[in-house]
This record gives sequence, structure tokens and C-alpha cells, in this order.
Amino acid sequence: MSEITETSERAVSTAKVDAIIDAMLGSLPADVAAAGRAHLKAGGGRLRAKVALAAGEALGLDPAPRSSIAAACELVHNAALVHDDLQDRDSTRRGSIAVWRAHGEDTALMLGDFFLSAAHAALAASGSPNACGQLHAAVAETITGQAADRAACHLPVWNLEHYEQIARQKSGALISLALAAPLAAAGYSDAIAGAYDAGRRFAIGYQMRDDIADVDDDAARPGRAERLNAVFVIARARQLSQSKAIIACRLRAVEHCEAAQALAAALPAGAGGALAEAAQHLARPLRQTADAA
Repeated sequence: MSEITETSERAVSTAKVDAIIDAMLGSLPADVAAAGRAHLKAGGGRLRAKVALAAGEALGLDPAPRSSIAAACELVHNAALVHDDLQDRDSTRRGSIAVWRAHGEDTALMLGDFFLSAAHAALAASGSPNACGQLHAAVAETITGQAADRAACHLPVWNLEHYEQIARQKSGALISLALAAPLAAAGYSDAIAGAYDAGRRFAIGYQMRDDIADVDDDAARPGRAERLNAVFVIARARQLSQSKAIIACRLRAVEHCEAAQALAAALPAGAGGALAEAAQHLARPLRQTADAA
């Protein structure tokens, strides 16, 4: 996934989160730590950290635990990115050389494992056992989605519902964690299901936006397994040309973004405000380009 750099009209600083992660990298061998720092400095809008920080503030969490929760969300997300690039053999990430390509497969495996372990350590530092449980559930769901995504490389998906289920699991769980963990830490266990609903719908819209942007690159993969892309799925399922499938994909992505916005806005104490604004920000250009087509 590419990043949305503005998640809220309010300025949300992730400096403390970045400092927590950088300090944790200091425990690694120098070459692995350098790979981790290079990966993190390559870009990314810290979407999950910003959503978690805003949710924690809205729910009344103290600064230290909400920063720890936000760091955990970023760490587990980056663990998934490093391992995903290795599995997919993607050579670039955020415009830079991917970890496995720049530093070797062994380093990519070790760094991804470290990021995942560090995420658990960061959540433990928040002092909330309930939040730690949310991390495990999110990782398990993400792996389920990743397994399905890998299978789709060898058996193309013909059904949009199947595609959306994969995106919901692979991407939605870790976005949802940025809401679910603060809610768990603040004692709002009844709202966690709604947080997952919001995050999953946002993730599908987000992934569809990325698929539209990547459609030319994904189509030009001679000799390689087809990458799962919503445009290809819609074209096959509805027997549409690629240009018409792109329009249909934009409209479907807007539906998911609007649902995510409503679900996030309904969370208690304004906890979902940052994700609701991110969904609105994501939907706007998709709606405009679909209307103009």
C-alpha cells in the first residue's frame, strides 16, 4: 500500500513514535539496524501511528501508552511490508530498493521478525494486556489474508467478493488495530468490532485505489504470476474493458471509503475521527475521476 500522508486536519506528530522505534533498533546488529532505519526513512505517511495517536488522545489515554500503542501499529505494519516484498519478489518499496534486495534475504527475514517482536514489546510497555490480545488477532488475520493473496498468484480470482475478502484480511486487520488497540486499552471492548468494520472497509477502498494506480505495472509482468488487482478481477467478472473496469473499481472503492467514514465516525468519544477524515480524503479524488469519466 502507498500512504495517505494527511490523516486529519489536526497536526499529529509521530516524532515520539519514531524515537521509540529507533531506540528499539539500537539493540540489533549494526547491519540489520541500518537496514531497518533505511526502510523506515524511505517514506510512508505513518497512517497507522496517526490514527492510533488520535484515537488514544480522544479516549483519554496518557501520552506514553498511546505512543507505545502507535509504535506497535507501525512496527507490525512494517514487519508485514518487509516480508511481503520478499515473498512477492518486489524490488522496490516507497521508491527505494526493498530490504531483501538491498541487504539480502536473510536480513529481510530477521528485520521483519524483529519488527513483529518489537511490536509486542511496545504494546506490553503500554500496560494494557487487552491491547496485546488485539495485536495477536490482527497478525493472525493478516497472515490468513497473505496466504490467500499468495494462492491468488497461481489461481486468478474471478469473483469481486473473493478479492474483497483477501484485501479485508491482508490489509484491514492492521489498519483496524490502530483503532482496536486504543479502544481495548481504554476499556471500550464493545466498540472493537465496529473498529474492525471501519478499518476493513477503509482497507478495501485503499487497496483498490492502489490497484488502479498499479494497473499498468501489474499488467506488464511477462513470465510472472499475475498480481491480485481489483481492476483485473472486475474486468473478468463483468466482461468489461480495462478502462470501464477502472471506472467500476473507482466507484466501488468510493463505496467502501464512505462506509468506513460512517463506521469510524460512530466510534465512541470521537476515537475514529482521524480514520474518518482519511477515508474522506481517499474518496474525494476517486469520486471526482469516476464522475469525470
